[in-house]
Amino acid sequence: MLAAFRACLKTNVACRRTRRRAAIRFVGQSTAKSTLSFDDSSAVLAEHKDRALAAFRKGRSGQDDFLDVATTLALKQMALKQMALKQMANWADPSNLPDPLLTDDRYLHAALALCFHKSVYAARGIESIANNASGLCFVEEPSVGNSHFLQSVALTATTLLPNFVAVTLDAATSQNVQPDETVLGALRQKYAALGICVAQKKTVGSMLDVASRSNLATGVFVDNAEHLYTRRVQSDSDDLAEPDFDSSWEQVHEVLEDFSGCAFFAGSASILPHMVLEDRKRLGALGYSVVRTTLNCTKMRIVRIRPHKL
Repeated sequence: MLAAFRACLKTNVACRRTRRRAAIRFVGQSTAKSTLSFDDSSAVLAEHKDRALAAFRKGRSGQDDFLDVATTLALKQMALKQMALKQMANWADPSNLPDPLLTDDRYLHAALALCFHKSVYAARGIESIANNASGLCFVEEPSVGNSHFLQSVALTATTLLPNFVAVTLDAATSQNVQPDETVLGALRQKYAALGICVAQKKTVGSMLDVASRSNLATGVFVDNAEHLYTRRVQSDSDDLAEPDFDSSWEQVHEVLEDFSGCAFFAGSASILPHMVLEDRKRLGALGYSVVRTTLNCTKMRIVRIRPHKL
């Protein structure tokens, strides 16, 4: 029996390696066409990618090397965004546009390290890794730059990690959304664009399972995440019916449960932590009559941002 198991394991590893090579080439080509982009020379960006890929190939031992290059690239992109916002302010009333505040590299390290490890696990098909630390919830008061922080992490991860797929959502855009605007719908569209067949899959967990078989890691990035708690989804069958609650909150929980998935929230420090922790007493005091699934501080760690200016 042991001999048979070893033979099966060897076959599975060989298959995973074949799929991994195909997935890495495919995702690397697709992320080059991202709607987000770095304002950097192709030569410099290529150097960053080469260094990051070398770190990725080392596995978990390459974390420090990866964080060195990834943090440099992310901070550069955030600084360029800050400059662009200041230039925009020159055409308006600068007094009405707060100076952008950016976080230090501790927060980038935490987020990028999680993306790195999920990518390494997925690339090697390591399914036995504990999933307890699969999410980070960044909270602070407005004007700290959380939105751009999340975008920068997602962009850096998809640019430097060859098998990392990112979905970004702003939960504050609407309180009544269409089915394709949920976490499930966004993931379905992203995977379909990458050629991953998930059309018949009805849950986030089943789609992540398909993606992980191609050795892909997946990150879900949600800005203004407190709005997921009360969002509703308009039914296709009856426009006059009361919209159902958006199950994206529970879908994020599915992402956190999967060995290849990770999730990142940004939102209000006064509300979002109580939602993540399912603090019924506090939520009741804030006027929330419906309490959703807890994401708890083990699966999704709450990080309070201490901003500073670059």
